[in-house]
Parts: sequence; C-alpha cells; structure tokens
Amino acid sequence: MKTNGLLITLICGLSLLTSCSDSDDSVVNVPDNTNRGERVAVVFDSPSISMITRATDVEFENGNAINITAVNVEETGSDVLESTNYADNVQYVSDGTKFMAAADPIYQYNLAPLNLVYYAVYPYRSTLSCSPEFIFNVVANQGTHEKFSSCDLAMQKLASNAQNVELELKHMLCNVEIIITGLNLNQKAISNPRFVNMCYSSVVNQNTQTVAQNGNYRLANITPEVISNTNSEYSFHAIVVPQQIEALQHFVTVNMGGVDKELKSANPVTLVSGHRYRFLCSLNGDGVSSNLSVDFGGIDETGNKEPSAREFLTEWE
Repeated sequence: MKTNGLLITLICGLSLLTSCSDSDDSVVNVPDNTNRGERVAVVFDSPSISMITRATDVEFENGNAINITAVNVEETGSDVLESTNYADNVQYVSDGTKFMAAADPIYQYNLAPLNLVYYAVYPYRSTLSCSPEFIFNVVANQGTHEKFSSCDLAMQKLASNAQNVELELKHMLCNVEIIITGLNLNQKAISNPRFVNMCYSSVVNQNTQTVAQNGNYRLANITPEVISNTNSEYSFHAIVVPQQIEALQHFVTVNMGGVDKELKSANPVTLVSGHRYRFLCSLNGDGVSSNLSVDFGGIDETGNKEPSAREFLTEWE
C-alpha cells in the first residue's frame, strides 16, 4: 500500500510544460513537493462582487466566464507576466456566486501553498494573448444587453496563496450615458440614438493594469443600449475606450420626429479609464438642446447618492 501511494504521488506530481497558444488554454504546474501536501483546485469567490464589477448589472450572471493567468513568484522571482506562466488563460465560469474552472483548474497546495499572483480578465476570450499586452476593441452595435456586455472589459491583479480567492475586478473602459429630459417625450418620436466618430480600440497592459487609446481608429457610429424611454426621460449608454472629447465636439446624434439632431459637448471632457460619465440635455419645445453638460453627481444602480458620477461603478472612497 505504501509503494502504491508513493507511485500515485509521483505520477500526480509530474507536469507537462506547454507553450502558450491563442486557441488553447494551458496550465503549467511546478513539480510536486511532498512537503507541500495535497494539491487542491483553486476556486475564485467574490462576495463583494455586487458592488464593483459590472458595467451591465450589479453582479455576474450564471455562465459568465473570465480568463485567469497565474505567476509563481517562487519560481520566477517576479510577479510579472511572461509568455509562459504557472497557468495561462484558464477559463473560469461563474455559477452566480463563485468561479469554477471549466476544465483543468489551477492548483494550490494545502500545507505549504505557493506564492501565486493572479491576473483576471473579463470577458473570457479563448484567443486572449498570453503576452502582458493585448488589444481590446469595443463593438459598433451595443444595442442589446448581450452586445453591451461584450464590451465590458474588467481586470484585476492580486497575490494570494489561498485555495478560495476573492476577486474584485475593476472596470477598465468608460461608460458614457446620455440623458434627455423634458415633458411628453414619448410623443416626440425620439429614436435611433448613436455615438459618432468615437475611438474604439485600446491597448491593455496586464502588468501595469492600465488601458490606453490605441491609435486614432474611430467608428462612424456606435449604437448604444437604450436604458430609459419614458414620458420624462430618454437615456442610453455605450462603453468606449478612454479618450478626449473636445468642447463643442459633435459626438452624439438622435433622431427626433424624423430629423437627426446633433448633440455636442458643452465643455472638454477627458474620459478616464474605469469611470462613468453622464451627459445631460433637455428638450426645448420640439428641439433638443445642442449642448450637453456633464453631470458630476447622481444616483447609482442601488439607489444611493454618488459622490461623483465619474466613479464608474468602482469602489467609493
């Protein structure tokens, strides 16, 4: 029995070193050390997820998936992502309360755990590059909940030797919301909202946990998700990359009674990574005011007063 147990331990300790591939998730584990104890699959839990993680909702939904990459600091002497790591782009799927590995999990040890640094990225992409930097583009059609969600880039870097790791992903892009107010709006035939000439491509750096505009690539139109269409308010929003909106820049168009109306920013606004911006305008008779002013205060999704509407669902200070 002791011989068989030793054989099983040696077999379990063997690992296959595989290179990173855009189309194949891989897990690279260091050789087993009997002093570390039993290998245990890592689970990612997030009890505070409802506060700070989603642009679309207040919590992750069943079936949402993330990429998890892990660096073994003991092996590399650094927490920096390389081309091949302890674990590369492992898919973890939410059941509504925690993330479990879709296939082979990342392993930890129960007696002497490894010092691991995790890099989490939402949404999951099988083609995500294992390099520290990758390109993330928002889509032109964000008109549905699902399509809007696909642009909701969130990330986190954290060190942990726990078997159950708590995540608190943060938004990396910008949520721009337009709110049109007035009387009898449902009789004004407001339709076909879109953001115009907006930059759509970003460079994401996982090591520094930063996002920057990638060149000057622009979309002629971004179709937003309509979030309110009542008698007194018509609002819509889209996710865009960090960028500059100049004073009097035409960046929003709405159709009113069959006529397109151009909306411009009243002031220059720098769209900063991880923030939400609300632009307000009101109807003047049968026309929409041409200038949009930024709202730096408002009500969040839970009904609480926000200290700043720029704090796009991030943790309040």
